[in-house]
Amino acid sequence: MKLLTFFEPDLIVLDVLLANENGIDWCKNARSYTSAPIVFLSSREEDEVKISALSYGGDDYVTKPFSPGVLMAKNKAHLRRVSTGRREQLLELPGLTLDFYAQSVNMGSEPIFLSK
Repeated sequence: MKLLTFFEPDLIVLDVLLANENGIDWCKNARSYTSAPIVFLSSREEDEVKISALSYGGDDYVTKPFSPGVLMAKNKAHLRRVSTGRREQLLELPGLTLDFYAQSVNMGSEPIFLSK
């Protein structure tokens, strides 16, 4: 989980059945660290499992066997929404651009380096 504080994934593909813990519990905990879309890819087909996965932070649920094309299309759809949200994190003023996602500031086309 600490990895999510340093690495900001755009999308997470997760199985319900993990080696050392339940994927649904992992997802629930991950929501404290990331808002990235979480797509479950699992052989578990029971409605209760799907409902739990989606209720505890999953954005989509795909059952195995699956179509790679469908999975890619779903992932691209989630990523479009993520990139749209990122564009909204720009504040543009005359001659100044603040990018809250990238944590950068540009005056015109020149970057302004900020320190703590």
